[in-house]
Amino acid sequence: MDDALRRAESVRLMIFDVDGVLTDGRLYYTDSGAEMKAFSTLDGLGIRMLMSSGIEIAIITGRRSQVVSHRARDLGISHVMQGVAEKRPAFLGLTASLGLAPESSGYMGDDLVDLPVLTRCGFAATTREAPEIVKRHAHFISTQPAGAGAVREVCEMILKAQGKLDAALAPYLARPAMQLSHARLFPLLLLFALGLLTFWLERTARVEETHPSLHRHDPDYIVNNFKITGYGPGGLAESTLSARKMVHYPDDDSTDLDAPRVFNTKPGEAPMTLVADRGALSQDGEDTFLYDNVLVVRKEIPLQPEMRMQTDFLHVVRSRSLVLTDRNVAITEVGRSLTARGMEYDNAARLLLLHEKVRGRFEERKNRK
Repeated sequence: MDDALRRAESVRLMIFDVDGVLTDGRLYYTDSGAEMKAFSTLDGLGIRMLMSSGIEIAIITGRRSQVVSHRARDLGISHVMQGVAEKRPAFLGLTASLGLAPESSGYMGDDLVDLPVLTRCGFAATTREAPEIVKRHAHFISTQPAGAGAVREVCEMILKAQGKLDAALAPYLARPAMQLSHARLFPLLLLFALGLLTFWLERTARVEETHPSLHRHDPDYIVNNFKITGYGPGGLAESTLSARKMVHYPDDDSTDLDAPRVFNTKPGEAPMTLVADRGALSQDGEDTFLYDNVLVVRKEIPLQPEMRMQTDFLHVVRSRSLVLTDRNVAITEVGRSLTARGMEYDNAARLLLLHEKVRGRFEERKNRK
């Protein structure tokens, strides 16, 4: 188990087979020949917790099924490879496209066709129903059955190994009192705007305990093209949060954002804009996760040039004014640039910590007239 935990600690990408892993391995057909599959909501929530913690998720399966496409879309999984006869080349191609080493990737499979990947990845997991030869090549074997908690068990183990399990479970164990703070915003100006969104959700999206959608991961409402504006003491707009779509799920009280955009115009500070392809809010609004093409732009003002920060993932902890990422990040100004993998920014202390592979370029800055 110690070796499995050590390997799970390094996982940045977790890949799952479908039949016999995400399902119980049995194939169901209707009289018309249509294929059906059954998935576990326990496993689904485990996958969502991994994604919310910044771990990429992918599916590689030998069969093709529209049911798998629907399930992946429901969970927000964008890396889906179906009809794959040779899984190892697909695995290596995927890790290369994401800029990850095979050793920092995990895979969960249950049969002989999965062995080429299980023997190449950094963390190999399988189910308790798998053949003995597959179990011999796995670092972790589930105690829960396939299609009914095995994937959830692996997800929680990875989170535990990386010290993220408590944070992932915290939103479900307590609902802290709402606090709307006016934190200073660099590089993520959205701390105040997210407080406004949390306030609005608490009052407009509460559902009854008996609502049927609480028993499934189905949205209870969708808001298209919404916009929320925060105003300062003088009545002037200071921050705006907008998105193409907002989707709320009552079973875990989570909120997904499509194409979120935040604009900050607080007096005395440089205007700042943040955009991303998608985002998610935790149950209490304390944690915000931004994914894919995340861009923060601080506009130029006198004595302060334009600044840009780009990455694929950001985690914002609102109450602690922390901004975290374990992905590649690039920060640029005129004549200056920094790149690194992994970043932690403490807004209260004005402290920027870059974790590894740090590269910098600094040119002498001329006096500006």
